[in-house]
Amino acid sequence: MSAGDSSGLMVAILTSCLVHIPTILVWIAGAVLAIMHWRKYPQVSMFTLAALGIFIVLTIAGTILSTWLPVTIMRDSGDSSRLGIVLAISGCIQSLIAAGAWGLILAAIFKGRPAEATSDSLPPRGQ
Repeated sequence: MSAGDSSGLMVAILTSCLVHIPTILVWIAGAVLAIMHWRKYPQVSMFTLAALGIFIVLTIAGTILSTWLPVTIMRDSGDSSRLGIVLAISGCIQSLIAAGAWGLILAAIFKGRPAEATSDSLPPRGQ
């Protein structure tokens, strides 16, 4: 790969990453909030930080892979069917990791919450 090809690939990767900046900024804000509330809600904060960290790394790594893999595979072999297989496998792995991160978010939301009183469990009004 020549220096021109490398710089062109780097520009493509950086441009692709720029698209994700708004989402990454929200995840960073969520991580800051989790850290701020760590003492009050340590388990929720831990799950939240882990999930948001996974989302950030997954987004950046996935963007780099989805830009770099096609260029590299087509340059090395020119085999578009191989490219399709590699991208499908990469997509499946990324999806499984994202599902795990969403599981952490769900755990942060629901794990260890006390049950709320329902209207069935309250005494009737006026008595």
